[in-house]
Amino acid sequence: MMIEKDLSNKLIAAMVKQHTWRQSFNGANIGWGTDPYAPLESYHYPEAYALWGQGYSSLYALTDQSLFLDLARVSATWLIDNTNPKYRHFSWGLPWTWKAWQAPPDISYVTTSVAAGELFLDLSMLTKNDSYLEVGCSVADWIVYENGMEETKDGLWLNYANFPPLRFPVFNAIALASGYFARLHFLTKKPNYRELSLKTARFVLAHQRSDGSWPYSVESQVVDNVHTAYTLKGLWHVYPLLTLEQQQKLIQGVQFYKNKLFTQTGFAKQRTFFTFQDLKRVSLKRWLADQLARLGLLSNRVAEAPLWSYGAALNIFAIVGQVQPDYWIQSERIFDYVEKHLNLPNGNYSYRYGEDTPFIRHQAYWFAGMGDLARSLLKS
Repeated sequence: MMIEKDLSNKLIAAMVKQHTWRQSFNGANIGWGTDPYAPLESYHYPEAYALWGQGYSSLYALTDQSLFLDLARVSATWLIDNTNPKYRHFSWGLPWTWKAWQAPPDISYVTTSVAAGELFLDLSMLTKNDSYLEVGCSVADWIVYENGMEETKDGLWLNYANFPPLRFPVFNAIALASGYFARLHFLTKKPNYRELSLKTARFVLAHQRSDGSWPYSVESQVVDNVHTAYTLKGLWHVYPLLTLEQQQKLIQGVQFYKNKLFTQTGFAKQRTFFTFQDLKRVSLKRWLADQLARLGLLSNRVAEAPLWSYGAALNIFAIVGQVQPDYWIQSERIFDYVEKHLNLPNGNYSYRYGEDTPFIRHQAYWFAGMGDLARSLLKS
């Protein structure tokens, strides 16, 4: 218990310091800043507002300081005022064209909308204000009725976005929605949310590999850190609703994540090396380069994962630690690594070691992750 209390206090202190940096950086524009996808121009990022808001909700719960609840509410108000007007229900996307898909800024995404919805669920629980829960339910309605989905023999899959090139299954997005439906079920006791949660979880679990991992999607076989984290985070919210067999698959998944995508020091790897099973799924050139790196003949083949991967890791271990307390040790390693190698003097964090640009969504992921872990530790 002393270890949990000590780590929680360190997390709170780091959050307060990062909050002080954020205030000096963008003031009332909580989610405004740059991003690796658009590093030369600042924008308002709905996902950043959502995640800073989640972190502030946690800080309020941890410290009882009304300032932090006020900032969480400011974040929520910005999201309400800036919901995507293209849709009837609440949803959000990105402020620029996603060039890889030529996806315009007037579409919404499951991942962004779930992050925002989670802030409204957090505020509903903290304040007992039903209007926040109504927004949270509206986000679920957008996912079901406006974003698009398809039922298959393996379960239910959701579009990543309702835009032609993005109407295919992306496992981390489906898992995040599954966890969101589970949270709504626990809050409202409505059976339709339970059914949606279990159907989407079943689809994602049906595509888990034998080693416990998931590829990014049906179209990309890369197993990377942050998207594995999102997949696990979503599914672990569903854990209490699953069968024992399904729960074992989640335990296998988190073991893979811990053992293959982190080192013993807490360093996060961007992705795993391709294995023999991937030989038919990726180009021979990429596969051979990974094998040379595995033998130590090609250095720096796999880079450090960026800051949001570390934040997502704290999210996961905040949930998993409630079931398997041994994982608190891993969360402490990750926190200690980031504080030692990525923490900057003014309270913000490097994108990666040696890359100091304070990308706002990445800062927000770390802030929210610290808050989730601190609250979970104090519950244990």
